[in-house]
Amino acid sequence: MSTPADHADWLRRAGFPVPQDPMLDYTDREVLSKFGHWMEALTNGTLKPVTPDQERFLRVHRNEEPASTPFEVAWVKLLAVRHAHARSPAALPEAMTEALLNQLFAQLEAVRGEAMAAQREYAFRRLDVMATVQPQLDAIDADMTPRLKQLAERMAAAEQAVRHAVLAFGRSHTRGRVKATYSRGRVTFDSKGLQEYAVTHPEIEKFKKVGNPIVSLRYEAAGELARPPGEPPPALPEAEE
Repeated sequence: MSTPADHADWLRRAGFPVPQDPMLDYTDREVLSKFGHWMEALTNGTLKPVTPDQERFLRVHRNEEPASTPFEVAWVKLLAVRHAHARSPAALPEAMTEALLNQLFAQLEAVRGEAMAAQREYAFRRLDVMATVQPQLDAIDADMTPRLKQLAERMAAAEQAVRHAVLAFGRSHTRGRVKATYSRGRVTFDSKGLQEYAVTHPEIEKFKKVGNPIVSLRYEAAGELARPPGEPPPALPEAEE
């Protein structure tokens, strides 16, 4: 079946504006950038669907079916991002929200599984190399460890002496390559007490600032991972926020 002229016109319109949001991965961005104008024209009624796949895409858009293809997943994610940026996530239907969360959690688990497998491979390959140089490293450790320990203790004592002196003088000092910054004690307030006080003195509410919500992630252990004897589990690097 040949592509209708109106569809072909919208398919040629590249450069769809894709929001900068971590919810959209590389594949989502590629799909939306190339086909976003056409997809939006379908969903807003500018174009009429001419294939079963396009009919299904519209049913996904209307939350009548779950997203499964890259086109459908990218579009549903885009809708979620738009609602989130508009600070109205409740505008997404609950079923669509659940489907999207399932998709994103599955994506996270898949990527984390790949990362952990790569870390295991990294640990095994390092052990192979380390085995050939371990005797030399042990000799260096035996020679240098006492000296390094003594120097660390002397440095800690010298730092403590500088801290005490700067605290006594009550101002910052710079000597050579060392800068000791003096900071006054931080002022804090009893948040619970202030909240209780605000009940009878609501005028102080105008001074309250509420930060953005955050989400923390924790991973349940999936049993002992295979690793070399005596080798601790490799730690995944922390991503920058």
